[in-house]
Amino acid sequence: MKKRIWLVLLLFGLVLSGCKKIDFTLTKTIYELDVNDVVDLEYQTKMSNLEIEIKVEDETIASANKTKIKGLSKGTTKAKVFVNSKEQKQEITIVVSEKPYLKVEPNKYNVNIEAEFTLNISTNIANPVYSYVSSDSGIASVDDNGVIRTKTFGDVVITVQEMTTNLATTAEVHVRNEEYLITSADYSYLSECLGKAKKGDLIVFQGDLVFTEELELANLQFVLKGKLTAPKITLNNATLTGEDGVLESLNNIVVLGRVTIKNIETTNHLDLNSGLITLDNCDLGNLYLQTGGIKLINKATINQIDFRNITTLEDEINITNFGIIKETNDALVLTDLITKENLCFDNKGSYFTFKEMNYLNKDMLVNGKKRVVHQDGYNFDTVYLSDVALPIEETLDDLWLLRNAKKVIITTANYGLKQEDLNLIKALVLDLQSLDLSKTTLAGNMIYPGQFNGLASLKEVILPNNLCVIANNAFTGTGIEAIRIPETVTRIDELAFGDYKAGPVTLNEVHLEALVPQDLTVLHGFSPVTRFFVPEEAVDLYRSKWNQYSVTLPYLNYRKVYYNKFIFKEATKCQDYYFSKTSANELELVYYVGRIKENLIPNTYIIDGVEYNVTKVGDYAFRDVDKNGEEVELVFPDNVTTIGNYAFQDFGIITKLDLNKVTVVGDYAFENIEYTFTAIEAPNLTHLGSYGFAGLSLVKTINFPNLIVIGEYGLDSCRSLTKLYVPKLKRISNGGLVNMDSLVEIILGAVEECGSFSITAPKQARTWDFTHQEIDPETGLVKVITPHFGTNWNGATKAIDTVYCNLDVVEYFESKLPNATVIGR
Repeated sequence: MKKRIWLVLLLFGLVLSGCKKIDFTLTKTIYELDVNDVVDLEYQTKMSNLEIEIKVEDETIASANKTKIKGLSKGTTKAKVFVNSKEQKQEITIVVSEKPYLKVEPNKYNVNIEAEFTLNISTNIANPVYSYVSSDSGIASVDDNGVIRTKTFGDVVITVQEMTTNLATTAEVHVRNEEYLITSADYSYLSECLGKAKKGDLIVFQGDLVFTEELELANLQFVLKGKLTAPKITLNNATLTGEDGVLESLNNIVVLGRVTIKNIETTNHLDLNSGLITLDNCDLGNLYLQTGGIKLINKATINQIDFRNITTLEDEINITNFGIIKETNDALVLTDLITKENLCFDNKGSYFTFKEMNYLNKDMLVNGKKRVVHQDGYNFDTVYLSDVALPIEETLDDLWLLRNAKKVIITTANYGLKQEDLNLIKALVLDLQSLDLSKTTLAGNMIYPGQFNGLASLKEVILPNNLCVIANNAFTGTGIEAIRIPETVTRIDELAFGDYKAGPVTLNEVHLEALVPQDLTVLHGFSPVTRFFVPEEAVDLYRSKWNQYSVTLPYLNYRKVYYNKFIFKEATKCQDYYFSKTSANELELVYYVGRIKENLIPNTYIIDGVEYNVTKVGDYAFRDVDKNGEEVELVFPDNVTTIGNYAFQDFGIITKLDLNKVTVVGDYAFENIEYTFTAIEAPNLTHLGSYGFAGLSLVKTINFPNLIVIGEYGLDSCRSLTKLYVPKLKRISNGGLVNMDSLVEIILGAVEECGSFSITAPKQARTWDFTHQEIDPETGLVKVITPHFGTNWNGATKAIDTVYCNLDVVEYFESKLPNATVIGR
């Protein structure tokens, strides 16, 4: 028998041990992501060392690795979650979307005149509708079916737009005529080809060609595939493009008219005689200007620009430099003839100087921005990289100036900063504290994974206005406390600013420019305890939409925090205050992050030299104040007239409360405060919001001579209040005057409306006074005001012995309070 009992107990113990409950709850069951995106399974647990496995029903749509879910293809699938090999009751749904794309493949076409072909378009858009536009229909036209017809030589861009999504892409079309191939130094054949060729034809030099005759390459397009040597070479209204092209001449190369030289290398110097001259990606000798009226665009590496051959100068010279001048200390060789009035030099290229004459180094800053490293005077803390047009490392030769910088400001010109450019800045600047990218374009419109990871010195970054993505760990380990997010941003990875689930991160202030709240693709890049500042007109929308989003934070004892709890209207930080301009000379105090102190609320504040009146304390303004155990007399200054909802929620310790000129107190304005005061001075208050002074059980005296409206439960549970003096009151909302056990004397005045359960009459308050002297402006007599009491407006009418009211409404009060004596006067 004992053996049987022992076996039963053993089996029972085994059952109990097998039924040990696993503490695991899924906090999210629907996951929406794009193809190739990865998201984490969201759950709550207090246990460690859990083995979690996700089994996806359709592995062509999504895959899972432990708690990571990856989108593979468009579609919806279910998945089961197993914890310590035990299947959970809840299953999850994975919805994978595919971002629409639009491509032209190929996107470059080299064709002849009178050619006809159709663009090949690739897209994943269902039932696409296209429109086509040619940048120059005189060169090549495109019809509604994407058929291109070429007419004459030249270059055009065809833009394709999908009308239902507004996605657009482009294709380049280069229209050429005949091509003449020169493979030997046969001057007769070259002359024959030059005679035959017409505008738009190509002359191609191929190989190592050494001519003994002088060559003039004029009025055509030339391609150099190799090396071309001649005693003298003249380029006249021509385009010369190299493919590993090298020029060599016994004399300087002469340039006349409209000339473009691209991808050419030569040790020769160039004599520039006239016209519009463009040098692109070349390595050249000196440039000798022979006359005025020249317009030079340099995107090449040159040795020096020499003006000494100019004897008279009637027409202005315009030079725009994007490139590199190798003689950095003597880049321009000038004469007294060259002045600021006749030479306009806009330097967007590498840094250089020259021997000053009538034209000075500083004149270059007047004529245009230098794309160089330069300082404000001798201030080496701030440096500028202006109009960057090429990779930074290739175009700057004074990068040493960056070493001691604290702040770097970069602007770009037709160039997207690459990851390597920002890596170079990160490596060179030893103590980078501020990086201004507001006027830059980033390659891919994104901050790449780990871009500034571990750069603890970085306190500020100003993002470009066209940014779309901030990737994982982009700013992890930086010292950034506040950042502004452009409205173009559509994705911020969860660890972009650090692992906020593991503990507090430095980023605690985010300014969002978007009027429409983003979803989790942006939101989960931030901790839910971050303070969000959004456009004023979008505050309610953000609070409403983000009410559905939350994160469970292990370091806060697995507390679930919703993202809508810390949303404020856009404001500017001034020391510990955040202000928003409400008019030309008025401010709203939106938020405060400092300690409790005397004169906490300023009457005025000076911003940028202008003094403003502080007229409002905004919603939640003092919710995060550092209490520090200090006691404070809260006396509102003369200019403040409005206190917002929850403005002083959880505030303390208040020893005196004087509202002074305040006319409006918002909902829950003083909820859960710590206080010792027993009286509230509010001589100008007209509107008290719902729960505005609810729960202030120590208050014995309230003086509201001008109060008109009491919101729902506005004075609920003021249990020590002995006298209520509100002679101008017109409206009491539901529960406005309930749970006031100590009231003895009640003067309410001209009440017009009472909500349901608006008054609970304490036993001590035997007499209620509703009399008033409000004059009707039309009759000049005392106005007849009949209160409109809601259902069950008084929860203890038997306790009322006497009611005083105006003679006109005696019968009304008698009908409402049959047990009381109603006296008209």
